[in-house]
Amino acid sequence: MARRSGFMRSRGKRAAAALAVVFALSLASAAPAMGATLPPSTSPASPSAAPASAQESPAAPAPTSTTPATPATSAPPAAPQPRAVEPRGLGTPRKIGPDPAFSTVAHGAITMASNSVVSCGTVPTSCGETANNSTYGYWVKSDPAAPGNTASSANLTVPPGATVLSARLYWQVNPISSNADSGDASRANQVAFKAPGSATYQRLTADTYDWFDALGSGSPQITAHAGVKDVTGLVKQAGGGSYTVADLQACRGNSANSASNLGCWGGWSLVVAYELDTDPLRYL
Repeated sequence: MARRSGFMRSRGKRAAAALAVVFALSLASAAPAMGATLPPSTSPASPSAAPASAQESPAAPAPTSTTPATPATSAPPAAPQPRAVEPRGLGTPRKIGPDPAFSTVAHGAITMASNSVVSCGTVPTSCGETANNSTYGYWVKSDPAAPGNTASSANLTVPPGATVLSARLYWQVNPISSNADSGDASRANQVAFKAPGSATYQRLTADTYDWFDALGSGSPQITAHAGVKDVTGLVKQAGGGSYTVADLQACRGNSANSASNLGCWGGWSLVVAYELDTDPLRYL
């Protein structure tokens, strides 16, 4: 029994020692994280009491589970970043003008008028679902007195009592024909503009203008051109009604090269933001 009692005491000492080691190791592993949560002005009461491994190990980063992450859907939208200046002729379309062109929160809405200056038939009703890039393109000239070979009109609706906040005229053309009449690419940055109630056209030059290789390969090179003009003052003065845009330098016929077929096309859009007290509050 004496030997067995000594054996039991020996086992008890070994178990206690093992528990002490486990406890010390648990302190060593917990100490960095516990220390990381202390305020900068607070220091442990007795550094010497901590295990050596806890003093030598670098502090673990603060736990992140105490503060739930904000859901991505609730984060406010990032502010638009300026775009890098890109060289011409990349073969890919690029935005032009400010980005965004206009931004505000107001009681109001966006309205627009737009039209094309190239049609797939001599009259609009002759364009069917089978029309595609290889279809012959015809110039549209709704006003015979307009300058140039192209002109089209569209009605802009501005509610009574509304205040025009911003108005921008956008236009886009392909001036290169492969079998008929080409537009003048050197003047693709200009259009003629007639507001409601006016008997004459104003020559507008784009505030921002660019072009690119629309097909990216093949010969000859076929380019697409785009311009934008701030016409806020003109639209504020004229209000709603029929606007005509003329002398867009679009091609007539077909537009193809050795690689592909782009087709002749051209058109414009007048985009207007207005404020009206009776409208809902919106991000414009």
